[in-house]
Amino acid sequence: MGNSLSRLGALHIGPHMSRRRCQRVVFLGVEGETSRSHDRRMADVAVQVDLAGPKDLEWLVAVDSHVRRSWVERCVDLGEYLVARSNGQAAGFLRHSMFWGVIPFMDLIYVEPAMRRRGVGSLLLQAWEDEMVSRRAPVLMTSSMSDEPEPQIWHERHGFSRSGSLTFGTYQSTPEVFFVKSLQGG
Repeated sequence: MGNSLSRLGALHIGPHMSRRRCQRVVFLGVEGETSRSHDRRMADVAVQVDLAGPKDLEWLVAVDSHVRRSWVERCVDLGEYLVARSNGQAAGFLRHSMFWGVIPFMDLIYVEPAMRRRGVGSLLLQAWEDEMVSRRAPVLMTSSMSDEPEPQIWHERHGFSRSGSLTFGTYQSTPEVFFVKSLQGG
């Protein structure tokens, strides 16, 4: 563990993701195979993933309602939100941070109900993962409450492995299950 943490400590994690690297347009359908280019070719809907900006603030505050507006503003300013858009409308977001200041951590992923089961969440995850790979992050981390089986299955389907759980006393009595994903091919 010491070796991986020392490698993590050497990462140069800037506050903003590169718009050119992050931005992508993908065609999503209800069915279809995902290729390595994150392209689902079904004429159902085009989805673009990019960094959140000021125009996304009100929507993010409304849908990421368990955090304060000031936290949403901070995360937008630091480039810690990715937003998926379809036809110019927000379809979902991924909020991330750095656990211990060095491990990329997916705090929350949300997809609008009408856009679920179309690959929007997978696309958001892949855009974030690609950016973290470009920053030479060796591992990703995320979590889910233990009474939420669907998110746990989703994380495992996307290559995350359970790594333990914690309870937080009266703040959150349901255990939080933590997941990690190696980005180093094994």
